[in-house]
Amino acid sequence: MPIIDAYVEYLTGLGLAPGTIQNYRFRLVQAFTAADELGLDLNEPSAVALAQIRGCFVESNTTLRQVRNALGHYYDMRGVVAPLKALRVPRKPTYHWRGLETPDAMALAREAT
Repeated sequence: MPIIDAYVEYLTGLGLAPGTIQNYRFRLVQAFTAADELGLDLNEPSAVALAQIRGCFVESNTTLRQVRNALGHYYDMRGVVAPLKALRVPRKPTYHWRGLETPDAMALAREAT
Protein backbone atom coordinates (compact mmCIF):
# COMPACT_ATOMS: atom_id res chain seq x y z
CA MET A 1 0.00 0.00 0.00
CA PRO A 2 1.64 3.25 -1.07
CA ILE A 3 -0.31 5.27 1.51
CA ILE A 4 1.17 3.12 4.29
CA ASP A 5 4.69 3.76 2.96
CA ALA A 6 3.97 7.51 2.90
CA TYR A 7 2.61 7.21 6.46
CA VAL A 8 5.79 5.50 7.67
CA GLU A 9 7.90 8.22 6.01
CA TYR A 10 5.75 10.89 7.65
CA LEU A 11 6.17 9.32 11.10
CA THR A 12 9.91 8.95 10.52
CA GLY A 13 10.06 12.63 9.61
CA LEU A 14 8.38 13.46 12.92
CA GLY A 15 11.26 11.72 14.69
CA LEU A 16 9.23 8.93 16.27
CA ALA A 17 11.01 5.81 17.50
CA PRO A 18 11.06 2.80 15.16
CA GLY A 19 8.96 0.73 17.58
CA THR A 20 6.33 3.45 17.79
CA ILE A 21 6.24 3.74 14.00
CA GLN A 22 5.78 -0.01 13.67
CA ASN A 23 3.01 0.03 16.27
CA TYR A 24 1.15 2.94 14.65
CA ARG A 25 1.50 1.32 11.22
CA PHE A 26 0.01 -1.91 12.59
CA ARG A 27 -2.90 -0.05 14.25
CA LEU A 28 -3.60 1.94 11.07
CA VAL A 29 -3.74 -1.23 8.98
CA GLN A 30 -6.05 -2.79 11.58
CA ALA A 31 -8.33 0.25 11.48
CA PHE A 32 -8.54 0.23 7.67
CA THR A 33 -9.19 -3.52 7.65
CA ALA A 34 -11.99 -3.10 10.20
CA ALA A 35 -13.41 -0.20 8.17
CA ASP A 36 -13.45 -2.34 5.03
CA GLU A 37 -15.27 -5.13 6.87
CA LEU A 38 -17.85 -2.64 8.15
CA GLY A 39 -18.18 -0.91 4.79
CA LEU A 40 -16.87 2.43 6.12
CA ASP A 41 -14.61 4.98 4.47
CA LEU A 42 -11.91 6.26 6.82
CA ASN A 43 -10.59 8.73 4.25
CA GLU A 44 -13.57 10.98 4.97
CA PRO A 45 -14.02 10.30 8.69
CA SER A 46 -17.22 10.90 10.58
CA ALA A 47 -17.83 10.59 14.30
CA VAL A 48 -20.20 7.68 13.68
CA ALA A 49 -17.62 5.81 11.57
CA LEU A 50 -14.91 6.25 14.20
CA ALA A 51 -17.26 5.10 16.95
CA GLN A 52 -18.08 1.98 14.92
CA ILE A 53 -14.38 1.30 14.30
CA ARG A 54 -13.78 1.52 18.06
CA GLY A 55 -15.97 -1.56 18.55
CA CYS A 56 -13.55 -3.66 16.49
CA PHE A 57 -10.72 -3.23 18.99
CA VAL A 58 -10.09 -4.61 22.44
CA GLU A 59 -11.57 -2.44 25.20
CA SER A 60 -8.17 -1.42 26.51
CA ASN A 61 -6.76 1.97 27.39
CA THR A 62 -3.48 1.20 25.68
CA THR A 63 -4.92 -0.29 22.49
CA LEU A 64 -7.52 2.41 21.93
CA ARG A 65 -5.01 5.19 22.66
CA GLN A 66 -2.65 3.68 20.08
CA VAL A 67 -5.45 3.49 17.51
CA ARG A 68 -6.50 7.08 18.17
CA ASN A 69 -2.91 8.34 17.95
CA ALA A 70 -2.22 6.35 14.78
CA LEU A 71 -5.35 7.73 13.12
CA GLY A 72 -4.52 11.22 14.41
CA HIS A 73 -1.12 11.13 12.73
CA TYR A 74 -2.69 9.73 9.56
CA TYR A 75 -5.22 12.56 9.36
CA ASP A 76 -2.55 15.15 10.20
CA MET A 77 -0.45 13.78 7.34
CA ARG A 78 -3.39 14.17 4.97
CA GLY A 79 -4.45 17.56 6.36
CA VAL A 80 -7.90 16.29 7.34
CA VAL A 81 -9.70 17.48 10.46
CA ALA A 82 -11.16 14.35 12.04
CA PRO A 83 -13.52 13.99 15.02
CA LEU A 84 -11.07 11.79 16.94
CA LYS A 85 -12.87 12.37 20.24
CA ALA A 86 -15.51 9.95 18.93
CA LEU A 87 -12.88 7.24 19.37
CA ARG A 88 -13.31 7.24 23.15
CA VAL A 89 -10.48 5.88 25.29
CA PRO A 90 -11.36 4.52 28.74
CA ARG A 91 -9.55 5.85 31.76
CA LYS A 92 -6.43 4.03 32.78
CA PRO A 93 -7.34 1.62 35.58
CA THR A 94 -6.00 2.38 39.02
CA TYR A 95 -3.10 0.25 40.11
CA HIS A 96 -3.74 -2.28 42.89
CA TRP A 97 -0.83 -3.93 44.66
CA ARG A 98 -1.12 -7.69 44.23
CA GLY A 99 2.15 -8.72 45.83
CA LEU A 100 2.75 -9.96 49.33
CA GLU A 101 2.80 -7.47 52.15
CA THR A 102 6.24 -6.96 53.77
CA PRO A 103 5.73 -9.16 56.88
CA ASP A 104 4.37 -12.02 54.75
CA ALA A 105 7.24 -11.68 52.28
CA MET A 106 9.82 -11.68 55.09
CA ALA A 107 8.28 -14.81 56.66
CA LEU A 108 8.28 -16.57 53.30
CA ALA A 109 11.93 -15.60 52.72
CA ARG A 110 12.91 -17.00 56.15
CA GLU A 111 11.21 -20.30 55.36
CA ALA A 112 12.89 -20.53 51.96
CA THR A 113 16.42 -20.32 53.40
